[in-house]
Amino acid sequence: MTDEPLQPAIEPAAAELGFAAIGRLDATEVAASYSAVGGAQGERVSVEIGALGGAIADRISVSQSAVGLLVAGEAEIEQALLRTVVARRVSFRRASGALVLIAGRVEGDVRTVLDWRGALAAGVAAGVVLALLRPRR
Repeated sequence: MTDEPLQPAIEPAAAELGFAAIGRLDATEVAASYSAVGGAQGERVSVEIGALGGAIADRISVSQSAVGLLVAGEAEIEQALLRTVVARRVSFRRASGALVLIAGRVEGDVRTVLDWRGALAAGVAAGVVLALLRPRR
């Protein structure tokens, strides 16, 4: 084993992926097509026909993809399936769906399973059930 210090990870200004799979990517601008990305962070993240585990960015664009978690200032979604979306402004084009959608402003046609009211009610219900099932001391 050497005593050399570990080199910090290099964060590129722009990263473009095509037909790739990557665990995590931090860059100013991320563009992925026909790719799977575990996590992405940057100013702008774009995914087209791919899969994205999670992303945090100022602007996110998703087209014909599946996304786990999306946190953005502004998001543009086109024909995508999303588990959780948290954004200041979200614009949906074509048919898209989200399990949980929390946004300041939503434009376009989207189908959600839980909006903020449904998520709040589900959280309260889960808390009540867990409190009832908790073993007494």
